[in-house]
Amino acid sequence: MRSGGASGGVRGAQAGKLAGGAEFRDNRDGGAGAGVGVGVESAMRAARKRQTARAQVRDNDGVGSTMGGTGKIVKRKLSNEVFDRLYELIRSGDYPPGESLPSERELMESLGVGRPAIREAMQSLERQGLISIQHGQRPKVLQPTASGLISQLDLTARHMLMQSPESLEHLKEARTFFEVGMAQRAAELADAADVARLAALLQRQRSALNEDCEAFIAADMAFHRGIAAVTRNPIFTATSEAMLGWLARFHSKVLHWEGNEQTTLTEHEGILRAIEAHDPAAAAQRMADHLRRARALYQSAAKEAGARAGESLLT
Repeated sequence: MRSGGASGGVRGAQAGKLAGGAEFRDNRDGGAGAGVGVGVESAMRAARKRQTARAQVRDNDGVGSTMGGTGKIVKRKLSNEVFDRLYELIRSGDYPPGESLPSERELMESLGVGRPAIREAMQSLERQGLISIQHGQRPKVLQPTASGLISQLDLTARHMLMQSPESLEHLKEARTFFEVGMAQRAAELADAADVARLAALLQRQRSALNEDCEAFIAADMAFHRGIAAVTRNPIFTATSEAMLGWLARFHSKVLHWEGNEQTTLTEHEGILRAIEAHDPAAAAQRMADHLRRARALYQSAAKEAGARAGESLLT
């Protein structure tokens, strides 16, 4: 962490990190920043070497060509340049998780750009889950997490599921493949505390039977999330949360079928017993059977709904 010395010293350190703002000014006024320091020149040379190396890799793969360095120069938005500079500082650890970035004014002065470019770059960093922005506070660097990463896909996933019915079928297939593997892994790793937590979730679902449909569905989802948690893998947990959320939003009947609640409870009980017995094969098979039954019920109900809709058009 940097020293908590005078604000001038902090600003000086930040200016050192962000050195090279003249580069941005050069792009706009034709070279007003001719006095760029040696350190910045070294950084630029290193950046050019990395770009050349990446281009050479593309050449070797047959993807593109450096064309002897005579390719067209693409003019970039200033906000993209600001984004790249700040991202590199975050990636390199100059601004670690929990630390605040410089203020807008400090960034404007250091980089020689206007407020719109700074704000647009900050918004892009926030959308990427790299920083949090709170009114009246400096942007703070976030600790990357699996849930944060997957949450960035949420709006795009919703749009895809809304626009493409086929995508929902793909999601259900992916969920089955994913949850069968999680059940198997949970049976390998579960300890007594894990089994107790799953049993409590199952009891919570049982208590909602014939009493509260929404609570029953919520407990059903919590049981499946609980199995994901047993794997001790945050990516599994975050993916399970996302998949269940998307299914609940676009087809809650995939998760619950009226008149089949007791069957659902019985199947959950069987999955829990297999996990408790540390029998991965049985846990995987029971989860597969459970999800296969639910999918078959959904397909049957969908056909019936289509048939009723067709009849209504004829009457």
